[in-house]
Amino acid sequence: MVFSRLRSRRGVVAALVAGAFARALPGPVRAQWTNGCEYGMTNGLVTIGGADCGVAVPGHMVDGTGSSLDDASTGSVGTFTDTRKEDRQDRLIDRRDKRRRQRGRRTDRNQDQQDRQQERKILCEDFSTQLQAVEAMSHSPKEAWRLDPDGDGIPCEELTPLTCKALGTEAEATSWFKKMGYTPAYDPFKLYDAETGGVCTKRATCDDFRNQKEAVEWMTDHPKDTARLDPDGDGAPCAKLATVTCKAFSTQDEAKQWFTRNGFSAAKDPYKLIDPDYTEVCPKR
Repeated sequence: MVFSRLRSRRGVVAALVAGAFARALPGPVRAQWTNGCEYGMTNGLVTIGGADCGVAVPGHMVDGTGSSLDDASTGSVGTFTDTRKEDRQDRLIDRRDKRRRQRGRRTDRNQDQQDRQQERKILCEDFSTQLQAVEAMSHSPKEAWRLDPDGDGIPCEELTPLTCKALGTEAEATSWFKKMGYTPAYDPFKLYDAETGGVCTKRATCDDFRNQKEAVEWMTDHPKDTARLDPDGDGAPCAKLATVTCKAFSTQDEAKQWFTRNGFSAAKDPYKLIDPDYTEVCPKR
């Protein structure tokens, strides 16, 4: 009696579980519950099988990973393919191919631009100074004839002339001079100073002095500038500056020392510092 009751209770429980399971199934599957199909759960999915089962499981029963409900071990039938995954892969492939095509087009455009720049003719209109034109000639020697048709080494003569002011310091000018291949024998811009043996050597002008006294002292220490400061050679440089008088000295001894140190004498006294009555330089009166 007890055993029969236990079996009855198990049957009731099984029936309740089967009913609940059947209600959880989709409508099309639930309709086949009595058609010889066996149902189960594999990886969270409903599987349907059985020798007499002819159910075709709908696509909505396939999960988002594309897993098939086929299971040879359970005898399930039907093969399921996740079309959403295939569509996503196709979109990714199309997107990748599109990016590759875009990169290829950019590369082609950049190459075309570089080719056009290399093939482009170099003209004087491309520069504002002769310095720029000279440097362009050094980079494109085959195009030099366009900038310097007469071959004198001075391109684009209508542009701002190249002078030492455009080359910075003496060291920078010397470096540039050598880089461009110039030499003392080939110096179209006259940058080499034969007197000093340097390129763009700093040379004094009358604008560098306040009076002739300073100019005389400079010529004594830098005799190579004498021709520039005193072109007539009378010993009195920079005629437009204030002349030298005895008032420029504090004492007679200072005047004598200055007079002798700078090479003046009774025969060469452009400033008339020797008093004829006393035959001395700036005598006291």
